[in-house]
Amino acid sequence: MAKWLTSRLTRGRKQMQMRHHRNAALVRLMHSASGFVRLTDRCRTSHLSVERLKGDSVMRRSEIVAPLLGLSLAVLLFAAPVQASVLSRVADQNTAIPNGTGNFTSFGGPLLSGANVAFFADGSSGQEGFYLFNGSALSRVADLNTTIPNGTGNFTGFGLLALSGGNVTFHGVGSSGQGGIYLFNGSALSRVADKNTAIPNGTGNFTGFGVPVLSGGNVAFFAVGSSGQGGIYLFNGSR
Repeated sequence: MAKWLTSRLTRGRKQMQMRHHRNAALVRLMHSASGFVRLTDRCRTSHLSVERLKGDSVMRRSEIVAPLLGLSLAVLLFAAPVQASVLSRVADQNTAIPNGTGNFTSFGGPLLSGANVAFFADGSSGQEGFYLFNGSALSRVADLNTTIPNGTGNFTGFGLLALSGGNVTFHGVGSSGQGGIYLFNGSALSRVADKNTAIPNGTGNFTGFGVPVLSGGNVAFFAVGSSGQGGIYLFNGSR
């Protein structure tokens, strides 16, 4: 029994000594770290003192980096373009009718292609026609005062229109049964086909036309001729 107690006491003293040694080592490590921090601070202070002696204004690294980060963020924010929504007028009842008299009084549904807008509109005294807004200016495509290309007199009525870029095509009619498909290229109006146009690979001339479609300067349309002829035809923008 005495030997067992002696053994237990001896083991207890050794454990206490080991804990003491560990604590002492931790204290020395903490002192060393504190000394390193103090040494770093002294070096920084010494460095700043030298710089001040040179006449330079030196700031701590944190005092330099923070403003630079703020400046970088500001540059990124202001350098990125802000896309603002802009709403503008194409035409309204206060808009003068191009090549007409007075202002527009009513409108049909518009067509859009890129920045180009085409639409049908009316004015006083029976005015009507097609008009094109090209993103900056409003112009007449055709109205009841427009001479029919390769025809006689002026247009007397209009069918539907199509728009592609700055090109507009439409079905128009005139006096004495005139009718055809016409193309406005942004500056000039020309005939695509009318009742005086021979049917390609057919007999005689066209006698009637459907609604045209448009891609660039190319116009496609349905048309009929005598004796039950009918088909789809393409105008490629050249003659």
